[in-house]
Amino acid sequence: MIELFTINIFAYATIRIAVPGVFDIPYLGAILPFALYMMLFSLIYGEFSDRFRIFVDHREIRRFKSPKTAEALWAELAPAAGSLEEHWDILLRDLDPEEDDPDSLQAKYTHGGSFFELKTMTFLEKQEPTHAKYHHFGEVDPKNRSLAEGTYEIQISPLEDEEGCLVTLISHLNSMLLRTALMNWFDDELGDRTDHLRAQHFDHRDWSMTGRYRRKVLKFA
Repeated sequence: MIELFTINIFAYATIRIAVPGVFDIPYLGAILPFALYMMLFSLIYGEFSDRFRIFVDHREIRRFKSPKTAEALWAELAPAAGSLEEHWDILLRDLDPEEDDPDSLQAKYTHGGSFFELKTMTFLEKQEPTHAKYHHFGEVDPKNRSLAEGTYEIQISPLEDEEGCLVTLISHLNSMLLRTALMNWFDDELGDRTDHLRAQHFDHRDWSMTGRYRRKVLKFA
């Protein structure tokens, strides 16, 4: 919601400059700020824009340096490359290969109590220990399918002049509704995940929402 207040303040200031005195008009000046807020809320979080059926692809790229070796990063980041204990996501509870497709995995994530998320991952490219790309989709309501389906890519490049590696994470979600893509852009989920990993690798305090959510869920898992 922070982004909504920021946009609302910017729009309010822009209107005051473009149309001087408009907020000083009796009654209109009192109603206009509220109407502006509700209009922006509807555009960003409501379903009004869904009527236009505008779909976009949402692609994010984030990078960070890690002191770990390529082999250790591969075990931590690539699904099924190491044990569950080595995997970065402590919410992952089960990861089993499909019987009829060795390149596909069935993942089960806990969200506390009896709540679980099921996801299927299918490797499209894999070159151990430096590169992996896989397609993923989760069992969710069809309205939210674009949030849970796409591709995820991991690139691990050993550094030449120092110890460690440069890690590149690429997330690509397909055919998202405009408002959904806009919310994803505001949330910067991949950037937040990168902050979480960086804090873990350098033993820094973890301020990320990714880490905060996982610590909270583990209290009930």
